[in-house]
Amino acid sequence: MKDHEDIKNHRNALDMVFELVRNKDVLRRHDVRSLHQWLLGQPFQANAQTPDGRPTRKWVYPGQYKDQPNHVVMKAGEKHYYASVEETPALLTELTDWLAANHATLHTLLLSALFHHAFSIHPFDDGNGRMTRLPANLVLMQAGFPPVIVRQQEREACYAALSQADAGEPLRFVEFIGEIKTKTGRT
Repeated sequence: MKDHEDIKNHRNALDMVFELVRNKDVLRRHDVRSLHQWLLGQPFQANAQTPDGRPTRKWVYPGQYKDQPNHVVMKAGEKHYYASVEETPALLTELTDWLAANHATLHTLLLSALFHHAFSIHPFDDGNGRMTRLPANLVLMQAGFPPVIVRQQEREACYAALSQADAGEPLRFVEFIGEIKTKTGRT
C-alpha cells in the first residue's frame, strides 16, 4: 500500500511540475515547499538517529523545513552535514532567487546541474534526493528538454560527480549530467 501512495504522491508532484512548465513560472521557495508536500503526501514516521547516533523514529511533516540537523554517513564512515536548521529558509530563498536571476542567462544544462548540486542544503527531514531532481528537471523541461533520469547503474558515478562538486569542482557534475543526456540520446 505504501508503494501505491508513493507513486500517487510522485504523480501529484509531477503534475505540479508540469503546471509550472506550462505557466513558465520560475520556481520560488513556496513552490519548493508545495512540491515537497505533494511528493511526500501525509505526515508519517521515519527512521532517524538521535544526535548521539542512536536509532529512533520521528515524524516527518511534508512541506515543512527540517527541525533538527540532518546528515548522511559516507562510505568511509565520515558524516556529511547539510545546512543548519536556522540557515535553511534563507539558503532556500537565496537558491530560488539565484535560479530566477540566472534563468535567462545561463545555459539550461548548466543552470539545472548547478541548481541540483546547490540543493544539497537538504531543507527537509526526508525526501531531499527526490526533491532535488524535480526542480532540476523543471529547469530542463521549461527549456524544452526532457528530464534527466539517472538510472540505478549510473548512481555511483552520479554520487562521485556530486562529491567532486562538493570539493569545489562543480563542472564535473555538469559534465556528468550532459553525458547522461548524450549517452541516452536525450540531447
